[in-house]
Amino acid sequence: MATLPILQLSQAGVDISTLGSPTGPDDFVNDGKTLILVTNADGTNTEVTFDSITNCDQGFDHNIVVDVPAGDTYAIGMFTVKRFGSSVAVSYEKTTSLTISPLRT
Repeated sequence: MATLPILQLSQAGVDISTLGSPTGPDDFVNDGKTLILVTNADGTNTEVTFDSITNCDQGFDHNIVVDVPAGDTYAIGMFTVKRFGSSVAVSYEKTTSLTISPLRT
């Protein structure tokens, strides 16, 4: 499992051309102010799953599963520390033509 580097957002901007290719499964350090930018350059949709470690108020453990369409870029998050912990595990249906980067606000 690789730990994904976090890009810090600022008013001066951040170069997102440095998005990494995931090896999966991966994780990232979470402070509750982190979102994930996922680009799927493949010709088919792919699922990205974020592992929740704590049950919701209804008593269920709901992972976040996002279907990223072919050719699209999605921003996903925020991830509360209470529900996801200080390190969030993320896995991918496939890693072909996928780039991902955590962004911190």
